[in-house]
Amino acid sequence: MNPPESSGEQVPSSPKPEEQYQEIDFKEKEHELLTCPRCHHLISGDDINIEKTIAKCSNCHHVFGFSHNSKIGGLVPELIAPEGIEVLKLRSELDLRLDWKKTTSKGGKTFMLAFTFLWNLILLPFVLMILLTGNWSLLLFMSLHLAVGLGLLWSMAAVYLNKTSINLSRNQMRIRTVPVWLPFFKSGDYALSDIKQFYVSKYTASTSNGVPNYAYALYAILNNGDKVSMLRGMNRETQHYIEQELETFLGITNIKVSGEDR
Repeated sequence: MNPPESSGEQVPSSPKPEEQYQEIDFKEKEHELLTCPRCHHLISGDDINIEKTIAKCSNCHHVFGFSHNSKIGGLVPELIAPEGIEVLKLRSELDLRLDWKKTTSKGGKTFMLAFTFLWNLILLPFVLMILLTGNWSLLLFMSLHLAVGLGLLWSMAAVYLNKTSINLSRNQMRIRTVPVWLPFFKSGDYALSDIKQFYVSKYTASTSNGVPNYAYALYAILNNGDKVSMLRGMNRETQHYIEQELETFLGITNIKVSGEDR
């Protein structure tokens, strides 16, 4: 029996389910791409070293580490511990040790060292003359200049000798600075239950030839809205690293704050 002849008309195929396209929102955590923690520039694959788990931003040239977050299936930036910081991490304790000589802003430190040297070098002949002649009344007229010179020497001694420890337990944060005491760098104990957020702010520490030398301060925002200065004078990398470590240990979500350095 011969098959029926074709009528020449094509039998319409069964309709395929319509393909659905959905725009990906890269602001969502599950689609988040690796960005620079300093300037938030998108990092390309050519600037990522998977073996060493470091990346370099092509926009601001900042080098940072990263890790793989299995929860979101992507890479997340991690700041590398800057020079001059020792870190001890335990399950119930975090201890950070800072060497001021290595963690203070280099530009401001160099300027202040040169200024201190020149100021006291100018005063030295006058002081020697007073000591040799015994004309002690001249000290009264130079008292202000001498006080400034001694204050500068004291400040530079603090920069080159001081060390700060920041210790966090489950109940409190303790900040201690030794051995040189400075009025604007006070030690203190803070209840962790009172701390809501940390942030870093930039300020002008000094100026040289009209050019500002910036330093950075770490602040804590308390639950009552007060802002407390935790640590001042350190360089940018140091302060941002401390902020990240404190917030990670306490489980605080980093939220943008007005006046914060980004």
